[in-house]
Amino acid sequence: MHNFLFWLFLSGLVIASYTDIKRREVDNWLTLLLIFASFGFVLFNVIFGNDILVFAVLSFIVLFFIMNIFYYGRLWGGGDAQLLFSMFAVFIGASALETLGNILLFVILVLVCGSLWGIFYSGILFFVNFKEARKEFKKRWNKKFTYLILFGVCLLVLSYFEILFITPAILFLIFPILIVFATSVERAFMIKKLSGKDLREGDWLFRDVRVGNRIVRSNWEGLRENEVRLLRHKKEVLVRDGVPFVPGFLIAFLVFYFFRDLIFSLI
Repeated sequence: MHNFLFWLFLSGLVIASYTDIKRREVDNWLTLLLIFASFGFVLFNVIFGNDILVFAVLSFIVLFFIMNIFYYGRLWGGGDAQLLFSMFAVFIGASALETLGNILLFVILVLVCGSLWGIFYSGILFFVNFKEARKEFKKRWNKKFTYLILFGVCLLVLSYFEILFITPAILFLIFPILIVFATSVERAFMIKKLSGKDLREGDWLFRDVRVGNRIVRSNWEGLRENEVRLLRHKKEVLVRDGVPFVPGFLIAFLVFYFFRDLIFSLI
């Protein structure tokens, strides 16, 4: 990766992480700036004789499809998807295979680092507000989760005789706790009450809201401008806060830059 691209996207991801943590959004001006910077980098190299155009086009096309798959598959919001797309110049390699390998590695890193960041962020919320979180955790834990844990213990005992049981044993021991943990954190800290006048475009409603004869639906795309105007006079609206995902991008970017060659050598 060229040093210019590293410092450019490091700065962009730091700014995007800050706005995502503070406002749960990535500014359009930032993603557009990064997209045009990627185009500018490619154009500069083509003008000065560096033969990267074919691989730049390949990276552009592949990331365009990945962006749409993640967005319309409701895995990411629009800002996250655009941020990934803006980085197409970062993944240009010396061959088509290297370019595709760079993209695949980064997407995997984003998913892994994003998940770990989400657990870490939720853990901070849980332990900072431990009493309230513990109360919510107890409320949501029920017998079926206890049975799953007991089943996991049985599989763990069986793994002493057959190692193949170890993976499902770990899954049955960990996932019930993670599911209740995530639900408890969401209910306790990620659902907030806002006055209608404080709503912004893109906010996620926790549930549908009736306004006169109309119903504003809870939608994964968030509130539209006309829906914000409809809800403006509501005294109280429940809004889902969510975990800021862009810091996961930042962590994945640093891992990709510093450990890419090591990871590929291990593979």
